[in-house]
Amino acid sequence: MIYGFAFKNKSSRILYQLPCLDFRWIMFRNNLKYFLRKIEQEKPQYIVGMGLWSGRGTKLRIETMCRNKFRLRAINPQLSIDHKYIIKPIFIIDEHSVYGKGMGTSWCNYFSYHIMEFLSSHQLSSRYQFLHIPKKMNGRFAVECISKLLYQITT
Repeated sequence: MIYGFAFKNKSSRILYQLPCLDFRWIMFRNNLKYFLRKIEQEKPQYIVGMGLWSGRGTKLRIETMCRNKFRLRAINPQLSIDHKYIIKPIFIIDEHSVYGKGMGTSWCNYFSYHIMEFLSSHQLSSRYQFLHIPKKMNGRFAVECISKLLYQITT
């Protein structure tokens, strides 16, 4: 199961160019609950999210942590704003990727935190990973790099 963000986001265009995927999902801000129900029903082995990264790097970032913070507020107000989920990588880095430790406090982190919280609270064995695509990375090259990473979990 793999998702990218909707609207004019490069991740949604990349999503539909990736070969051999069983389930693709375009993420809108208002369909998170439906997506979580779909995870519960389908119980996928892997869930991969993709979004744009506006940082300076030129490599895909395989994120290893999300935290309970969206903009300036806690995502789950019952937990500390410092609460974090460690995301154990499902991909091994290559020459076009690095492990990232800071997902930021916008939508990528918001969705990742909710997904990790859902997997934990429902005791699902699905493995989650979020990929940040550098804004300046060529779309075709991104498809090629992400396809190589996905190949690691499909063989």
